[in-house]
Amino acid sequence: MKSRAYEDCDERRLGVCPLEGFAALPSGEKIIPSMPVVSSSGPGRTFTRQGNTLAGFFSPGKAPPRGAAASARGTGISQPPTPERQPIIELCLKEVGVVLSNRVKERIGIHKVAHVVENLWESGWQEYSASNDDAIDGVILMRRGTARPVDTGGVVYVQVKCGGNGYRKDQQRYPDHIGVALGEKYIEAHRPRWSRVPGPAVLVFVDDVANRESPPAWWVDLNDTASYSPTNAGMILVPKAQQFSHHSKGDFHRLCGTGAHDRQLSEIVLSRAECVVPKLGKGESLRNDAWEFFKAWRDDVKERTNPVLGEVLVNRVGWKHMTRSDRLPERIVQSWQLLGAAKRMVRQEKRIYTFGRATTKTFADGNTLIEDYLGLRANVSFPHRHESVVQVVLKRNRLICPRPGFQEERQKVWFYSVYELRRG
Repeated sequence: MKSRAYEDCDERRLGVCPLEGFAALPSGEKIIPSMPVVSSSGPGRTFTRQGNTLAGFFSPGKAPPRGAAASARGTGISQPPTPERQPIIELCLKEVGVVLSNRVKERIGIHKVAHVVENLWESGWQEYSASNDDAIDGVILMRRGTARPVDTGGVVYVQVKCGGNGYRKDQQRYPDHIGVALGEKYIEAHRPRWSRVPGPAVLVFVDDVANRESPPAWWVDLNDTASYSPTNAGMILVPKAQQFSHHSKGDFHRLCGTGAHDRQLSEIVLSRAECVVPKLGKGESLRNDAWEFFKAWRDDVKERTNPVLGEVLVNRVGWKHMTRSDRLPERIVQSWQLLGAAKRMVRQEKRIYTFGRATTKTFADGNTLIEDYLGLRANVSFPHRHESVVQVVLKRNRLICPRPGFQEERQKVWFYSVYELRRG
């Protein structure tokens, strides 16, 4: 930490004397205690504070004797301040106070982020060391699930700023935003770094003034141009609605996009014989070809048995849903061409996704019907076109029949639809 005023008043080469338990060192040597210290140094001087103890500044060869007691209580200055040394000591005390204050705020911000990510999100937080935090203080390793969280592969790069009475400069023209004043030069130097990281970069602002023990926090996407004030080049605008807490985990999953999730899907490579490929000819019909493929699949029980769900019914329930009149023609054609992929996925996919909430209906005889929709997903490679993420939709009905002493459940699962997940 350097100060122009500090350099202006320090025209001589000054020595250093550690006090209150430290041995006096020769002029110009630095203190190397066993406990963490806060230091400020410049040409010809070294200034160190540990706790409430400040190392004194003296002319070379005039350090006080070993074990000298502090004459100024709470400062550790062992010599009466002379007029020429007084401005140096006062400025050093002020500068160390700033350093300590900034470091305390920095730890408050880091601890807030770590608490939310690790305890509330059950995800991973990896803090960067001070020597490597080039505009990035750490990364969030996104995970899904609670009982056994699973890494999604999503990584979010985080810059943390804490200081409600320092960085926060709200502007009246942006009442729905918190103004975080980082400075024009800071943003100009670090914005390229935020845009280069191989993942989303966010700023988490922590306001320690409202509550130091449990401070509120907000986040903003640093790669969104709307995050930068159009009227102040040194200001970041953080939406007040984007609080950084337990409910914002879904927002960070969406920031990571679908790439991290898609990498976890199984890979299916189809041969030409497994696909519904359009045929050329005057009497050819894609609809007829798809219907013939569909009927052959329907009649092969082995090919429509899932390792988790058991038998899947392939009949007019799914065909009517795919070809309903209110569906766009191009969507219908897409589903016909993906029937080969659907067939392979039903036969081998073990990971089942649940869509929405189940509906429940209870009958007069005490039986209960539960209806829900399930999904299968995979990365599918085709012999005649590019690969794609394909999703199969299944419809499931479960009839629960209570009986004296036990409960019987009957289940039916229908193939309902198939489409490319990333193509609408």
